[in-house]
Amino acid sequence: MQITYISHGLHETGGYRHEKALTEAISDEINNCTICYKEIRFRKNYRGIFAWFLLFFKSFIHAKGDLIITVSRLVWPVYLRNIFNKNKIVVVLHNFDKNDGKPKLYFSLLEGFFKKARKYPERFLVITVAEYWKEKL
Repeated sequence: MQITYISHGLHETGGYRHEKALTEAISDEINNCTICYKEIRFRKNYRGIFAWFLLFFKSFIHAKGDLIITVSRLVWPVYLRNIFNKNKIVVVLHNFDKNDGKPKLYFSLLEGFFKKARKYPERFLVITVAEYWKEKL
């Protein structure tokens, strides 16, 4: 089974390490090998509307695999790339902070994805840590 982990960010944060450990554990369980997955990380901080479109496009292009593990910001391009196949998507949600500057559109799009995930639980898995997200799901 081909497993792909897609993320972004300049620094390797605790969230990144958590997602990578999750990917390795899943790979070990499914493929009996902790390094048998493809990691795609866009090592840049994307700010501004043009940068968001660029990140969307890059994520869309690379969202290939039987199982794709990604973060909330990249979930829509990953979903759109895999809309007509049976690939499974795992979304990892971390903290929630009202003051971190995310626009309302971000939360609206995420809520839209949650509706899709509820309709097709065999294709989507949402993993969360923060209480805020637990209450939303």
